[in-house]
Amino acid sequence: MEFFEALRRRRTTNGSFLPTPVSVEHQRLPMEAAAMAPSHFNGQPWRFDLVDDEGIIGEIARISGESMRRLMEEGTFWRRYRPYFRFSERKMEEKRDGIHLDQVPRALKPFRRHIFSERGQPS
Repeated sequence: MEFFEALRRRRTTNGSFLPTPVSVEHQRLPMEAAAMAPSHFNGQPWRFDLVDDEGIIGEIARISGESMRRLMEEGTFWRRYRPYFRFSERKMEEKRDGIHLDQVPRALKPFRRHIFSERGQPS
């Protein structure tokens, strides 16, 4: 598959991953691409961990979910990222960037109510 074809066909699902394991070839390919990417003074500051243990993946998901929930409940998330949210199609057209509130990823939809709470909208 050509590079631009891969970019055109990629999709964000915001859903569960398929139960089939990722092949070793498909695990290595992004690592090779990242290793060839330029970095300041060839420092290559990135590190990757490939995890295929379902228990570890579940624990990472649990920790990530709890962290996101805490950020939402404390209002930290919305204070930090509110400038990037657009609350109308008109604002989307005007700003030409950001994310329309009605189109947030499925994982964030339960937290939309926090935007309009006292935590999400501190005075």
